[in-house]
Amino acid sequence: MKDYQFRKNQFYVKAALYLRKENLASKIKWLINKYMKESSNKTSKGFQKYRLLKRSEDDEIYIQSMTTISKSKILSAKTKQQQCNLEKEKLQFEREKFEHQKCIDLENKSLELEKYKLELEYKMKLELSVKELELKYKYNVNK
Repeated sequence: MKDYQFRKNQFYVKAALYLRKENLASKIKWLINKYMKESSNKTSKGFQKYRLLKRSEDDEIYIQSMTTISKSKILSAKTKQQQCNLEKEKLQFEREKFEHQKCIDLENKSLELEKYKLELEYKMKLELSVKELELKYKYNVNK
């Protein structure tokens, strides 16, 4: 029985330290004192076991509040994890979008360069043919 009380007291103290709430800490101290006084006054083991199974309204409210607090912390942690995952996916999408845009820009530049080369080659061929025709015309006219 002492081992149970010791573990119960440890739990209450750890909960108070973890949550760091003054109202909660005073409530926990009150519950510890209440259980310690009640268990020290009773000598019958059967009655002590029955007392431990029977909870007062304050105890029920406290247990419900602790359950609500732990559920809210779990929910908060899950929500934060989901937000982190969404942010990670968003950044991954932005990175892929940037990489694709970079590839598209690079391809457009290479196409423009190819177009410029072809235009230049076409102009050179055109000028060469014009010069050839001029020379043919010049030599044909003289003959």
